[in-house]
Amino acid sequence: MIKVNVRAVASALENVRLELFRKRLNLPVYVGGTWGKNHRFGTLLSGIYSQSEVPEIIEKVMLWFKQNAYFKERLGSAIDRLGIETLENAIKTNELLDKKEEILSAPILER
Repeated sequence: MIKVNVRAVASALENVRLELFRKRLNLPVYVGGTWGKNHRFGTLLSGIYSQSEVPEIIEKVMLWFKQNAYFKERLGSAIDRLGIETLENAIKTNELLDKKEEILSAPILER
């Protein structure tokens, strides 16, 4: 007679399933949402990104914002003013990352 620890097998199978799910997980990314006095739902980027791509996308969005936004302007307002296409075109390339030091050292735009 063979004894099988059903709980251990179920736990192992669940761990394998979760690991496979994590590797295949693709995420939509929303940017520029606000809450409070002025509500704005985040704008959905057109791509679907893996978990490993999301940190780079966030960094590119932040660099785009620093490069294009006026003093005290919100990300959503900058997207509305310049267009989501401008942001999406910028994050498709690595140009923002290549110019990171230049962008970060530049003064904040004034109106």
